[in-house]
Amino acid sequence: MSPLESLSQRIHATLLSPPAKFLLTSKRAVDDQWWRLRLFWNDGGDSKTGVRVWTADINLEEVSATEEVLAAAIETGMLHVDCGRRSVNLSTLDELSLHILIQPKPIITYLTLGNVEDYVGQLIEVNYKLLSRPVAPKEDSCKRFWISVASMNPTCAISIE
Repeated sequence: MSPLESLSQRIHATLLSPPAKFLLTSKRAVDDQWWRLRLFWNDGGDSKTGVRVWTADINLEEVSATEEVLAAAIETGMLHVDCGRRSVNLSTLDELSLHILIQPKPIITYLTLGNVEDYVGQLIEVNYKLLSRPVAPKEDSCKRFWISVASMNPTCAISIE
């Protein structure tokens, strides 16, 4: 099985105004050179748009990174969504770019608006997997947050209850 098969990751685009949340899905069959990325967005009931999806099919023979490096970047959240400007109405956007932050140079791929009905099965499968992931106990997640904050600023001591 390919490391890129059935991956998913939530992306919080906090630089956008208003901030947005996306769900990235990744598919790849072992006997196929194409890597299929889908980026879902839900307007949260703020408009009549509902769920939108942007898609890209990438020929892996044209990508300089290995599948393992790409999968690690997705799993660790080394992703950035770029809509061309900070203030954007995602319900009217037909294209956006996804930056996969790998060394020595990020991979930038452009995704175009797709028909969400074509990807409902994939969206349901990914949501099921996300809901099935184990959740860290509250104490453990607080410790990890504190450690990550402390590593960024050793003089900072924060306690999250």
